[in-house]
Amino acid sequence: MVINCYRPLTRDAKSTIEVMKEIEIAGKIPFTGIVNNSNLGEDTTADDVIASCEYAKQVSEMSGLPVICTAVSEKVYKSLEGKIQDLLPLRLQNKNF
Repeated sequence: MVINCYRPLTRDAKSTIEVMKEIEIAGKIPFTGIVNNSNLGEDTTADDVIASCEYAKQVSEMSGLPVICTAVSEKVYKSLEGKIQDLLPLRLQNKNF
């Protein structure tokens, strides 16, 4: 389950668990882990990511699922390296439609 505390329907652990259960029921497949992908797009700072870690921990505790990793843009990866366990750098793609 990819989670993001900066989205309207999943701003806290309780609402995230509710959405998680809805998806599991609809998809008929249970989640096995959590990816913390809390971000504000290009405006995401290292502080935003750090602030999201407590949220991810709460979702993990409430769901019983482990946090597999925290995904961050390459832009903030270097400033977070060594500060957050299992940090996954991502290259953001800009698609023009």
